[in-house]
Amino acid sequence: MDREIPGYYYVDSQKRKYFRIEPSRTAPPSAAWSERNVKRRAIATQEAEDRHREQVKRETDQVVRAPVMRAPLMGGLVNREAGLVSAGAGGRGTGGRGDFYHGGDHGGDAGKVSALWVGGSEVRSGLGVVYGALGGGLLTAGYVPRDGEDCINFRHAASRHPTVDFTPTPVSRDMKGITAIKFHEPSRTMLMSCLTNQGSVSISHFNPAAQVQAGVIDTFARTIHCLQPAGPASRLTCIASTDSGILQFQNDRLTWLTPPLPTKKRIRQLQRQGVSDAGAAPWQGDVLSVDFLNQNPAEIVLAGTRSGHVCLLDLRVPPLEWLAGEGEDVNTSTVFQHVSSVAHVRSVGEYGVLAAGPRSAMALYDVRITKYKTNRTNTPTTNNTNNTNNTTITTITDPNPPPQIPNSTRPILTFPTYRNTAHIHTGLDILTTPGYGGPIIAAAEDHDYGLLPPTRPIPLHRQEEAEAAATLSSLNVNFRSESGGEPGIRAPSVVQSLMWQTLSGDRHPSLFVGEGEVVRKYSFWA
Repeated sequence: MDREIPGYYYVDSQKRKYFRIEPSRTAPPSAAWSERNVKRRAIATQEAEDRHREQVKRETDQVVRAPVMRAPLMGGLVNREAGLVSAGAGGRGTGGRGDFYHGGDHGGDAGKVSALWVGGSEVRSGLGVVYGALGGGLLTAGYVPRDGEDCINFRHAASRHPTVDFTPTPVSRDMKGITAIKFHEPSRTMLMSCLTNQGSVSISHFNPAAQVQAGVIDTFARTIHCLQPAGPASRLTCIASTDSGILQFQNDRLTWLTPPLPTKKRIRQLQRQGVSDAGAAPWQGDVLSVDFLNQNPAEIVLAGTRSGHVCLLDLRVPPLEWLAGEGEDVNTSTVFQHVSSVAHVRSVGEYGVLAAGPRSAMALYDVRITKYKTNRTNTPTTNNTNNTNNTTITTITDPNPPPQIPNSTRPILTFPTYRNTAHIHTGLDILTTPGYGGPIIAAAEDHDYGLLPPTRPIPLHRQEEAEAAATLSSLNVNFRSESGGEPGIRAPSVVQSLMWQTLSGDRHPSLFVGEGEVVRKYSFWA
């Protein structure tokens, strides 16, 4: 394949000649290397590729598959014998399963879906339900209408459930600053982080059939970044990360879990007394994400901070003891450093911790073996491509990895295909259902140029859809799904909310993505 050089036009494939692209105002009108002609040919080439991809898709849909391939057990055995591993099976059936406008008749120009939660089955109707916040203000709820092919279909659902209104209805109109929506399974309670009219942070809780109630705390915290419901063995209902530490919600009361920040006067006093580290601990500052460690979900809290620290906080000891050992003798089993701000922290397995954030940095750590990096020489690895049954799973090594910092911790697994240069509020969720080659990470990205090489100009008619995307990665095999000419998951702007869920009656899990003002359903196992 001919190499593309930025700023040059490859005009002769036999003589291998390059011409510098010349501005149209100075180049001859018929020159192939003029800027206008180069862009026109790039658009024409891309349109031809799009037409070819659509033709391939139409021809693929006409192929009759063997019925045995649809059998869960026998079809899986045949796929494995044919070389289609479970980690790559998701790329085979990638495709949208419909969408619906979550604002209904009440949204107007409310903005994009900033928070999202999908329930597998509503008790009374047996249907899936979606709660979504548009523009951080309007909270709506609606049923997910589906047909026999697990696709969103309003006409089919209306005939099957004539008494159900599938129009999304507003739950609350007077909320603002909604950043997270979660569900506490033990108490069957919806949880939502928002701001009051006075600007105080609040966690609203309600039963889907009851009225919204709020637990308000009047404090200097002004933003709740993340909510994480607690498990049935925990004394807490949920925890929340804020710009000033971590909050805990228990018995309808919202209080601080982390010790309060020292005042500036107290910091100056400690500095005069010779205390070298008189400032706040990482978990007392801007905490972007929280989770519970799977090894002990009732007592161990994970916290990811804007400063790049991942903190393990033991609720069995007084919070003031968390400060012990800070400074030069920091306990690496309690606090370790990620290479960027930790916008997402997730517990994977018993001791695994996934951290992701800006600077395209996503990595998996083991809290039992957190060690600082001493040698940062990057050894290039060859691309490993498995092209079986027209499904491509490619391990990609980034020639320009994210910059390292002196105190960063050595991960056990990195994801060089992850792309997020500067965004904090992005969607990320992990599929842990067994049998799908997982855990599988669905992560939103801030750009994805599809099939266009980085050096080729993007056609104007594709610039909007190329701004953002969401991709899949596996913790068993580092891969990016690239299958069969499907356009993949694209959005007009950065996806702020997405979630894996298996709806009642569906055969496989689906990924629900908030794309602009709509919620779209994707299925990867047809």
